[in-house]
Amino acid sequence: MSPDDEIQPIEDYPDSSTQTLETRRPPTRFERVLKRVGWISLAFFFLIFFTLLKLPEDRLKNTIQGYLTSMLADQGFSFTAEKSRLSIGLGVSYELEKVTLRPPAPATPIRLERLGVSPSLLPMLFGRRGGRFWMEAGSGKITGSISMRGSQVSASFDSKDMDLKQLGIPGAFTPVAAEGILSGSGEISGDFGTPASISGKANIVLKKIVIAQQNIMGFAIPKIGISDAIADVVIEKGKLRIQEFRFGREGASPPDDIRVTFTGQITLAPDPLGSTLDLKTRFSFSPAVLRSFALVEAMLAAGKQPDGSYSFLLKGPAYSPTPTPVAP
Repeated sequence: MSPDDEIQPIEDYPDSSTQTLETRRPPTRFERVLKRVGWISLAFFFLIFFTLLKLPEDRLKNTIQGYLTSMLADQGFSFTAEKSRLSIGLGVSYELEKVTLRPPAPATPIRLERLGVSPSLLPMLFGRRGGRFWMEAGSGKITGSISMRGSQVSASFDSKDMDLKQLGIPGAFTPVAAEGILSGSGEISGDFGTPASISGKANIVLKKIVIAQQNIMGFAIPKIGISDAIADVVIEKGKLRIQEFRFGREGASPPDDIRVTFTGQITLAPDPLGSTLDLKTRFSFSPAVLRSFALVEAMLAAGKQPDGSYSFLLKGPAYSPTPTPVAP
C-alpha cells in the first residue's frame, strides 16, 4: 500500500436487529387479547383431547348418549337403537344403527338405518350445545349441524333422496298417510323467542308425492298424486318471504290431482300459529278430487277464475286467517 493511500474510516451503521426493534410497532390491545384467547383455546382443546383419551370407551359412550338423549328430550323425543359405535379421530363421533325415534304421542315412530352425531366439544365449555348430525334411511341421507344456547339457535341441513315413507314421515307428525322423495338444503339462525332476530333460507324439492286413500276427520280422501313440490323461501328479520312455493305443476304427465301456489310473506311470531299471513294462493283440482268433495265448488265459488282454478288472499293470524276472493 502506498503512502498516498489513506485508510478511510468505517462509518457506523445501526445494527439491523437494533433497527428492527426500534421500528417494530407494538401490538395493539386487540392483538394481545386475540393471542391470549388463541392460547387458552388451544389449552382447552388439548385438555379435552387428552381427557377423552383417558376415558374408558363405555363411559364415553354413556356420556355422549346422555348428551344426545338430553337434546332430543328437549324436543319431546326419545330413541332406541340396536347397535352403537364410537370413534375418536380429529373429533368424537357416535353412530347408532337400526334406530327408532319416538316423537311425542300420538305421532308414529321414525325408523332410521343410521343416526350419527359428532358433538362440538369446545363450545360446550361455554354453555353452547350442538354439533354435526347425519341420518340415513334406505338410499336417502340427511346431514346437518345445530348449535343452541338458550333460545339462540343456529342450524343447517342438506337432504338427498330421502324417502319419507321409509322414514315414517309425515305419519310421525300428521294424521295423513303420504309418501314422497325429499331433497334440498336450508339454514336458520336467531333467537326463537325474538322472531325479528331470525334469518335463514331454504330450498326444498319433494318428488313423487302420493297421498293414500284414507279417511281424515270423517272425510273420505281419494288417492291423490302430485308430480313434485317446491318450497323456496328466505327469512330476513323475522319475515318469511316466499320466492316460490307450489304443489304440482301445469303440464305434468299424468296430470296432478291438486295444484297449489302461494306468494307473499309471513311475519313470524314466537308461537307459529300467531304468525301473521299476507299471502295469495291459487289452486285447482282434478275431476276425481272434485267428485269426492261435492261441496268444494260451492264453498269456493266466490274465488273461481276463468280457467277453472280458485284464488284467494289470506291475511291475518295463521290460526284464523281471513280469506278474500280474488276477482276474476
